[in-house]
Amino acid sequence: MKRYLSFFPIAWALLFAALVLNGCAQEGTSGDPELPVGDTAATAPTETAPNSNAFRYLWKLQAGYSWKVKSQENRTIVYYPGTAKEEQEKYTISLNRKMNLRNIDKEFAMNLGVFVQDVVVDHTGKGGDWKFNSAAPDSKPDPDGFSALVGKEFSVRMDGGPGQILDVKGAEAIYKDRGKPELVELGNALMREQLNDEFYIYPDGPTEVGATWERTGRLRDPYGLEATHKFELEKRMNDQGFLQRTTEYTPGTPIAALHPEGHQYQLSGTATASFNVEDATGLVYSRVQNTRLSGTLQTDGKEIPVQVEVALISEMSLK
Repeated sequence: MKRYLSFFPIAWALLFAALVLNGCAQEGTSGDPELPVGDTAATAPTETAPNSNAFRYLWKLQAGYSWKVKSQENRTIVYYPGTAKEEQEKYTISLNRKMNLRNIDKEFAMNLGVFVQDVVVDHTGKGGDWKFNSAAPDSKPDPDGFSALVGKEFSVRMDGGPGQILDVKGAEAIYKDRGKPELVELGNALMREQLNDEFYIYPDGPTEVGATWERTGRLRDPYGLEATHKFELEKRMNDQGFLQRTTEYTPGTPIAALHPEGHQYQLSGTATASFNVEDATGLVYSRVQNTRLSGTLQTDGKEIPVQVEVALISEMSLK
């Protein structure tokens, strides 16, 4: 049975769930092509009051600190939704990663190592049923390339402050292992976009409960999306902060090499996310996000209606 989507790297964003540093926001470049500085822009909080109720959220930990992140994503892709030709494709994706803060450099940027320990993927529906479990000795590489994540270690350089990702190294190995040499050169830039979408969440200064701020970014992998995020500090209690984020996704410029020849997506949609963070360190204890995209897939001279729904949960642990 024909499958229209060879790989859906939204799961890559789950590879990292809490990155930290003490410092001020800085601009940086990744060193990769086609990724202009300012690809994730920011505006100041709409409310910043110079009193004891305002709090400055920063990513800040000591060098040598390590932690783990467990993530699970439930994804449903529907082709020809609501018609007699409707077909569904469902995934459950579980990832375990280990994080280590290697050092804080002279520019007050944090350098982290991220190691992918385990990946489990259950797939049903369009394209057949299959399961990949990296911990099972007899598990064969999966058709969507999730096996390329196992055992990979990434280097991430991140500004403290609001958490802007300045550089990523090591992501090119994923594309190489997937047999996508034409994407190797862009691998680190694409991962940087994913990580900024995940972690560039804090405002640029002290913020009161009820304050809002905005950021813009893009996610070229896999659908060429442009993103506009609106954040709100919903509440603070028990030395923790609770952030809400609403996102509007609009069509951008997709990368043709990510999909089979002749396939092109035009999708848009929305997402809502809740972040539970620690005041003292900026660590993200948990993230819960629901995303809904809809639009079309152009392939073989046809325009196919498509809907994508993703429910994501990510949690931190010290064990």
